[in-house]
Amino acid sequence: MIGKPCPAPIDVCGWLTQALETEKDLVDQQGSVTVQEKQLVIHGDITVLRDGQGRVDTVFAVLRDMTQQQRLADQIKRQEQLTAMGHLASGVAHEIRNPLNAVSMIAQRLGLEFAPKEDAEEYHRLTQTVVSESRRINDIIQQFLTFAKPAPLNRGKCRVEELLHHVAGVIKPAAEAKGIKVTVHAQTVREIEIDRDKMEQALLNLAQNSVDACSNGDEVQLACRPMGDKVHLIVRDNGPGIQQADLGKIFHLYYTTREKGTGIGLSLVQQIVNQHDGLITVNSSPGQGATFTMELS
Repeated sequence: MIGKPCPAPIDVCGWLTQALETEKDLVDQQGSVTVQEKQLVIHGDITVLRDGQGRVDTVFAVLRDMTQQQRLADQIKRQEQLTAMGHLASGVAHEIRNPLNAVSMIAQRLGLEFAPKEDAEEYHRLTQTVVSESRRINDIIQQFLTFAKPAPLNRGKCRVEELLHHVAGVIKPAAEAKGIKVTVHAQTVREIEIDRDKMEQALLNLAQNSVDACSNGDEVQLACRPMGDKVHLIVRDNGPGIQQADLGKIFHLYYTTREKGTGIGLSLVQQIVNQHDGLITVNSSPGQGATFTMELS
């Protein structure tokens, strides 16, 4: 930094100017900068040095990359929220399931055992609707219960490239029906010990979200790459992106911006990544698509 212009994305110049004007040190200033498509969290301390007469002589900044620490703190906070909401959901789900089953059974009996003298077709259509909607609600309740008490991992060696191609094959029909291109960019990475079924579910949730968000001519990309002693699994798209106001909420249980969404999908992805002692991050801006990165050991 010495003798070089201040990089515009980081507000170092503003911090230095403030220190010069107030002649006071600034501690733990916070900002962010995007470097090679990665958003970094930067903390800075600004120190004012004085000469022998007590006049300001030099002002300098010490910057620290706090990205990893911030990601860990965010993930711990999200996990605490998910755990609390999961327990609440489990209790509510149990209370709903019994009366719901009673409603479903009564509707089935009405449809099978009673024949109205008028509007029989409408009558049977309505009873069948009650039965089918009861089953749909019961499926959602089962998702809540599964989320509240997830099954332990069944780890095994997995070739990540094969997993990505498999997931791409699953989502391609729905994507191509919308005119969306699905690609796989798999760098050579080592085998990793994961629960393949759960990680497939996480990738499918992310990829399906991308397909739902994208339009004709867009692209959904699945990728993997080595990163030191870690492996990154990436799902990115060039769709509409995520609003800044929503970025901090998308992993919250029950939070959704889709009309028919349940708000469980991304929470489940977060839970699966947590079970694998990994990290998940998202980079997105409106109109710039979204990139979800799962970091695994």
